[in-house]
Amino acid sequence: ASLARLTREHWDRPALRSAVARSVASVPSWRAAAEGPSLDAHGLAALALGLSEARSLETASAASEPLVAALVVRALATREATDDFVVRFRLARASREVSSPEVLAWLDSTARGADEWMLRAEAIAALGARGSRELLGVILVDHSPRVRLAAAGGRGRRRGGGKPRRGQGSRGPGAGRGGEAGGGG
Repeated sequence: ASLARLTREHWDRPALRSAVARSVASVPSWRAAAEGPSLDAHGLAALALGLSEARSLETASAASEPLVAALVVRALATREATDDFVVRFRLARASREVSSPEVLAWLDSTARGADEWMLRAEAIAALGARGSRELLGVILVDHSPRVRLAAAGGRGRRRGGGKPRRGQGSRGPGAGRGGEAGGGG
């Protein structure tokens, strides 16, 4: 398997990322290719995310967790892990079940200091997935309501974080007018 031939455009395709991750999880030669030095940061992050998603769908074994951790740690050592939002976001999302000290330290730093609210929220969700509550007091004062929502554990209630979408029905008095009852904000 030549995973090095896959470009960022390939890794951006969820179905392909998922298929490659399932192959890496189940075929020894694909796993060896993933553990080799040929993948760039985009490939490392996307493959870690694909394996993590496959584990949540139970299509990959629990034995893939050490590989996910190794891929995340390798990606964190690249320049793209500090410069590229897509790489950092995928690493944060893939890290929900990773218990590596390097990864936990990076998640903590990202949750406290990333400029992008989506990245802070994803790092908080990853830390929260393992029951990490030490950030809760600090994060609840974050300037982004979406980050505070993630910190409070309300992440699964409504993904958009804004006004209800057309067709979702009324949520009580004032729904959809941008007031507190409508959730605008």
